[in-house]
This record gives sequence, structure tokens and C-alpha cells, in this order.
Amino acid sequence: FHDHMLDCTAQNVYKGNVSMMNYYSSVDRANEAIDDGVNLRFPSGTALDWGNRDYDINLLLADKAWDSEGQLFYNIFNTDGFLGDRMLTNWLWMPYFDVRARQYRLRLLNGSVARYMRFALVREVEGSGGQMAGRPGSGVSYDRAPFYMIANDGNIMEHSVYFPHGIVPTITVGERYDIIIDFGHFEPGTKLYLVNLIEHRNGKRPKEAVSIDEILSGEYQAQRVGEEWRKGDPCVGKIMEFRVKEYSGVDLSMNPAEFVEVLPNGKPGKKMVPLPEFTAEELENALHRTFEFGRSSGTDKAPWTIKTDGGSGFNMDPRRVSAASATGRVEIWHLENGGGGWSHPIHIHFEEGQILKKDGKEPPPWEKWARKDMYRLGHLGDSAEIIEVAIRFREFVGTFMEHCHNTTHEDHSMLLRWDVENPGQVRVMPTPMPTWDGVGYVPSYALPTFRTGAGRFVRGDSNNDNVLDITDPVFVLQFLFRGGVEPPCLAAADCNDDERIDISDAITELHALFGGGPDLPAPWPQPGADPTLGLLGCDLTDPSTGN
Repeated sequence: FHDHMLDCTAQNVYKGNVSMMNYYSSVDRANEAIDDGVNLRFPSGTALDWGNRDYDINLLLADKAWDSEGQLFYNIFNTDGFLGDRMLTNWLWMPYFDVRARQYRLRLLNGSVARYMRFALVREVEGSGGQMAGRPGSGVSYDRAPFYMIANDGNIMEHSVYFPHGIVPTITVGERYDIIIDFGHFEPGTKLYLVNLIEHRNGKRPKEAVSIDEILSGEYQAQRVGEEWRKGDPCVGKIMEFRVKEYSGVDLSMNPAEFVEVLPNGKPGKKMVPLPEFTAEELENALHRTFEFGRSSGTDKAPWTIKTDGGSGFNMDPRRVSAASATGRVEIWHLENGGGGWSHPIHIHFEEGQILKKDGKEPPPWEKWARKDMYRLGHLGDSAEIIEVAIRFREFVGTFMEHCHNTTHEDHSMLLRWDVENPGQVRVMPTPMPTWDGVGYVPSYALPTFRTGAGRFVRGDSNNDNVLDITDPVFVLQFLFRGGVEPPCLAAADCNDDERIDISDAITELHALFGGGPDLPAPWPQPGADPTLGLLGCDLTDPSTGN
């Protein structure tokens, strides 16, 4: 958790107003000795009834910078994303940690302002017999050290995921991973290292993942020249050391290998915490919303904006409701990168979602089996330009936030308000406004699509049967001249996108379907939101159910 002061989140968090909090339950009790069929017995300890932390370790990872006088430095005029040149673990630079030869649970949190990270876990080997060479003359080489992931964004996954090559997936600002490492596989005296692989040149986006071989061999090495770093990023490289010590006790923690999706014998593995399910009917009838993160309509002071459902790009205004979802409703949110080569780590407050697609493809296993509240938009291989997220809004009504968690972008207005309402609610909730005399309330206002969503449709599908054929222009002609039913989505029937329904729409579609004419305006031929957000609506929801 962290300070969330409007316009000042980045520098407050950067200076230390951030912490990690562990939540425990009957499933995650943090007592590995209690084997009651409910407690998952993650590595933790046994001395306390619950909440043991002997082998359950929080690691808050963040980059910092200091000035020539040794004072923490931050550039308040940077609007791209501030980067430090020293990587810290729990506010320590290059720390070591004595670990016993048994399993540990490491909870990783990226607490940076703008930096993306990707970690490798490697074991130091005396001599040259390791898988990867060390620096010339060092007398050591390195082997990869495997581990299991058990939790993602603070939520225990349905299945554990094995990483045999010891590479943690990209972790962006505010993202969390829990991994289990078995130091019992290594002899006492062994040293292991956590190595950051992601290079940044600026806060705009991560540049690339550097080869672990180049880092360990010293081929990749940032150099300080005066006040500048050249030939690399100084935060790429070893950031933490583990020193294995003897362990005379008995490790009672669970075996994560039993909880993978498919066991080596082909049988299904055990489940840790089953994912909440969405039925096919719920997903088919879900309300869709689109949020595009970019710089459209931005200013020098507040360059970052969000477009909602194809509308204009807006800076933050806490009085503006961009989306309002009813409790119990299932929605699909389409998070889109507005381009320009930027990366945006998107954080949705309060409610977790399940990733359906990333650039039209299935998510990787560590996201497939997870509930998440952080979503990486960008160009890296495990990020995406468009992410589709299914969300069910549960019991708590109120006002919440969605924003870019590059906190520099957040502080320069790349966030929006969304509400959870009771079904059938008519009035918009007022906006709480803090003052020196306490919190008061002012009226709110809302975007046109705040309850209807993006109105996703296919241009030309006038009868809403999900097929583009002769029946669509006929449907429009019957509506216009034979007293037929009004098209359920007027924007879909507006085939030439001129903001009115007339005979030219039927002619335009006939020409496109059978006369070799030009394609219809977007969204076509796949469903999408109206990019022009014109006067004609497209509310395909059932007013009685909100679906």
C-alpha cells in the first residue's frame, strides 16, 4: 500500500511512503505445520498459530538516485517517468540474505516510479563448469536456479507455474509475484543472485531484456562518465545475494510441484485457489468498455490522457464519472495503448479481473491462472498493446480509480474515476472533496457512455445477428419504408457513418458486400467501439438486467 495524494503520488512513494502488508486466512495461514486440508502450508514457519514470517519474506524492489551531497534526488519536472541509477531491495543496495537450506516464499513487489524489471535467479559455481560464464579472471561460472510461482498481484493462483530456467516474468510498477525457491537443493556455502535483466534508457518504456549471459560475463556493463551513465543501464545486473546456510530442522511446507496444471504423468495437478468462473453466457452478454491510454488532447502541464469508449482524451477530474458498473454485472474492459512507443502499467482499483486475451492471444500460464489488478501495456514480449479483461463487480458500491501506475504519468493526470452502483440506480454519486475543514461533497457529472459502455458493434450488422449479409440492408429498408423494427444499434445501421439512417446506408452496404465498394467505416469487420462516438447510440444492453 502507498500514499495516493492527487498529483503527488510519485514523489511521496519514491521518498518512502510505501509498504507491504501480508493478509492471512485459513487457506494462507502462514503456519506450515497445520495440515487440515484447507491450509496450503506455504513456506513460513511454525512458532505462531498464524502469520509466521521466518521463511515468508517480503522484497520491495525500487530504483533510487542520490545527489552529490548524498540526498535522495527526484526530478519533479520529468513527465515521462523518473528513473534512478541504484536498484534497492528493502531500501538496501546490493544486500545479502542468509537463507537456510530449505524452501522460502519470496513476495516480490516492484515499488519503482517508472522502471520495469525482469529477474533471473542464478547459482554461483566454482570454476568454469556452470551453464554461463562469469567475468574473466573471476574463477566462477553460473547455473540457472528454478523456482515456482504461486501468487500474482497478491492473489494465490489456481495452479503453480514452474520456471525451470529461473527467469521471473516482467514485473511492472505495482505488480506483485510470490515465488517459492527451494534452497535445500544447494549445499551450505552456496551463493545465489537475483539479477535484473530489463534495460531502460528513459522512463518512456523499457528498452529491452539484456541477455543473462552478457550480464554475468561482464560483456554488458554500464559506465559512469562524469554525471552520465553510458553503454548501459546501471540497474541491470546483480541486485541481491542469497547465502545458503545449514538447516537441521524439518521443512513442513507444501510441495508446489503437486499443484501445477498437468503433472509429469499427464494427470491434472491439485488446485490451490480455484479461479472465480465466468459462464459462456455471461461473457457473451457482457457489457464492453474501452480505455485508451495516451497523450491525445494533453497539455504541457498534464500531458497524459485516457479516452473512454472512443471519446475524447481527458485528464483527471474527480468529479467526472467515466464508467459506472452495477453490482453483480460482468463486464469486459479493453485496455489499449495509445501508441507513441510508450509503455503503461495499468492499475484498476478495488476489483480484480481475469485476462481473456493479450493482443488477441491467450495469456501465459502465470496470468491464465491468476486474478490481477495490474496490466502491462507496451512492446515487451510479455506485455501487449491491447488487453481484454473480464471483471465481475461485487458487493461494495462507491467511487474507485483506474490509472497508469507509472506514477509520473499518474501525477500528470493519467487516471479516471469509475463507480460501482446498485442495479437500477439513477442518481450519480456526489464527489467527495477534501478541504482544510474536512471532507465535503460536490455534484458529479458523467460521460455519455458511463452506464452503457462502449456499445461494441460491427458496422453494417443492422439486424444484430452477427452476420454481414443481404438481410442487413433489407432490414434497414424495411425500417425506413415498410414500418419495420428500428435497428437495435443505430450506429451499426449507419453504414456510411454520416450520423443519420437513410437509403444511402443500405446502398453503401450493398456496394461493399456485392459491388466491390470500399470497406465500411470502423468498427468493421470485427466488433469494436465507434471511434467517432457520434450522435447515434448503440445500447445493446437489456434494461431489465443491465446485461
